[in-house]
Amino acid sequence: DYNSALAFMSAGYNHSALDVMGRLKQEDPKVCYLMAMVLSRLGQLDEAMKYFELCLAYDPYMVHRANLDPEMSELVKRMN
Repeated sequence: DYNSALAFMSAGYNHSALDVMGRLKQEDPKVCYLMAMVLSRLGQLDEAMKYFELCLAYDPYMVHRANLDPEMSELVKRMN
């Protein structure tokens, strides 16, 4: 579930987090945001940007959250 993915990510197990998130509903802005963050950490910025844009389509206010996460700063710059 989402909490498992978050725990993996927090522990630095980004590939495991990505695997768990791949099984979650992609219609959830939190899932899309976390997917973007993990992909960004893995250097897959183009794919991360797709999930970030999807996240913002579901919840435009998540852009404010992205400004607080260093992993997301590159994606915010690309968006602007």
